[in-house]
Amino acid sequence: MFEKLSQIRIKGGPFTNPTYMQLFSKPREHLCLIYGRNGSGKTTISRGFSYIKNPNSFTTIQNCSLLDNSGNEIISPNLPNRVFVFNEDYIR
Repeated sequence: MFEKLSQIRIKGGPFTNPTYMQLFSKPREHLCLIYGRNGSGKTTISRGFSYIKNPNSFTTIQNCSLLDNSGNEIISPNLPNRVFVFNEDYIR
């Protein structure tokens, strides 16, 4: 399932409209670096992954989906058990 992961679609925080971001440009890549200025949405992206794990965890995220190369949503019943997010919210 994660082998097909290519992009994320997120709405919330600074992303007032559904925003698509390419995470992996080649199949089976294992590293994705997300960087940007303060306020550009890095934390919102990590909260999007937390939203996938538990949709009630953040009120700032309205919707978040993982997509494959064709833009199809990746849906799996065991997805929440395979998503781990370590960010400032986790530390708090």
